[in-house]
Amino acid sequence: MNTLDINTIVQPFILIFILIILMIIMVILYTRMKIWLVIFIMFILSLIIGINLLHLNYIPFNPYLSIGFILFQFIFLILISIKLYKRYIRDD
Repeated sequence: MNTLDINTIVQPFILIFILIILMIIMVILYTRMKIWLVIFIMFILSLIIGINLLHLNYIPFNPYLSIGFILFQFIFLILISIKLYKRYIRDD
């Protein structure tokens, strides 16, 4: 049986905190900057982190939390893409 140490207790909280920080950064980028390339780069980095977190056992609600995180980031990418597309269609 594994012994509990500070790393096994704190590590899930740190990873969940990182996911929440990345979600907050995506919302700020969407509301303030509205630059598609920056949001796309943020989405790619979040996608890499979300996929890497899928195989970890010690995160609570693991597959659902990682998939929800990826979908949350994807929604903002789609929203900014639709706004950008509508802007270019209007300019034509």
